This record gives sequence, structure tokens and C-alpha cells, in this order.
Amino acid sequence: MRINAPKYLLVADLLSKEISNGFPAVGELLPKESDLIERFEVSRTTIREALKRLVSQGLIETIHGVGTRVVARAQNQSFMLTSRSVSELVSYGAGPTRYLISRRESLVLRPEDTPVLKMPAGDTVLRLAGKRVNRADPDLVVSVCRIYVRKPYLSAVSHDREMDTAVYTQIAEAFDSTIQKIEQEIQAVFVAPEEAELLHATPYSPALQVVRRYFFEDPEPFEVTVNTYPGHTFTYKMTLNRAAKTAS
Repeated sequence: MRINAPKYLLVADLLSKEISNGFPAVGELLPKESDLIERFEVSRTTIREALKRLVSQGLIETIHGVGTRVVARAQNQSFMLTSRSVSELVSYGAGPTRYLISRRESLVLRPEDTPVLKMPAGDTVLRLAGKRVNRADPDLVVSVCRIYVRKPYLSAVSHDREMDTAVYTQIAEAFDSTIQKIEQEIQAVFVAPEEAELLHATPYSPALQVVRRYFFEDPEPFEVTVNTYPGHTFTYKMTLNRAAKTAS
């Protein structure tokens, strides 16, 4: 515990330690605000600031009319992506995550799908829907993930319900091809109500949507992934180097 820290940090640290030890357990409610004020002998403002900190760490959530519920025993991990080349960006997908598939379906793309997927409307694609979890701790959800694969490459996609190997890696190896280009777009969005429980997040709370399109030589991507991350768990880092001067 940080002895010289503000009171709200001391309270937050102690509550965090108790939660990590299972008291209260995940799914149970914290004591009422008035009880915490009496226990720690601090102001209402101090307790509220401490609880805000635990919310930001992904340990608790406040439910109107119910109380403050514990949603995790440990802080959500922060995932940092550093990329300077296609090979580095591809290697990110081979990190310590596992893809758990909840739905697999064939669908025909609509005109409104084209701006995101950059695949022609009317094409038939395979769509996988599920979540990425930490491989060492499957209860830790990294993102909600949807994957779209063009019809010519469907035979390369594993039928397993759990995948440690990225789909684009499966396709590249099966077709003995090298990924030539990856397009990536990051957009601020809100957590959809149907995804909130999977992400252990509050509906309509801030999130990041990361769209990646993978290309061989064709002008159209062979695969597109759409990942939604809770806003406080994803960090994007890019290194820019000054170009070397050329001789005149």
C-alpha cells in the first residue's frame, strides 16, 4: 500500500487487494457506500473516487438500482501493438490469445458491408463470430472478434471451435502465399449491448474497433477481421523514423 498516497488511492488499493483474494467474489456486490464510509472513516467523495478507480481498472461496475458488483479479480491487461512492417503486424496475431468461435455461417454481402470489408456486394463469404481470450487465463476476454473470409479460401479455415493459429496464417500456409499488404483502421465506437457481457463492460461505454484487411496479390482482401476492444484495454503505438536523405 502507498503510505503517502491520497486517501482514495489507499482505499482503492485495499479494496483491490481484497477483491483479488476473492472477498467479495466475482458477481457479488461491494458493501454499500455508507458502510465503506464508516469502515474507512473517510468522506463520500473519497469513496466515490476510489470506486471510480476500480471501475477504470475493470474490477467493478455500478448497476443503477442494484449496487456495485465485482466483475473481475484482477485488472484488465493493456494490450500494446507496435508495428513498423507487415511482418510485425502479422506477428501480433500470433500472440498469447485464443479465438473461441460461437457462430460460423455463410452469408451474402450487402451493399452496406462494402465500406468496411472492401469486398464486393453479392459475394458469398464465411463469417466467424466469437471472442479472443487470454490463452493463460480464458476468463480474461481481449476482444469480440468477427472474421470474414472470401469463398476461394474457405477450404483452408479450420473447423475447430477454438483456434490458437490465426485464420490468415492458416490460409497463407494452405495456399503457399505471402501476405503482401495489411490495411488497418481504428475507430472509436461504443460497446454494443449484445457485446457488453462478453467484454465485461458497460453497454455504450467507450470502445475501439480495429478493422484489418489482409491481401495477397489480388486487389480485394482474402480476409477481414473486425475486433472490438474495451477502450481502456487497448493501446496503439507506432514508431516513425525519419527517412534517410537521398543524394542529389
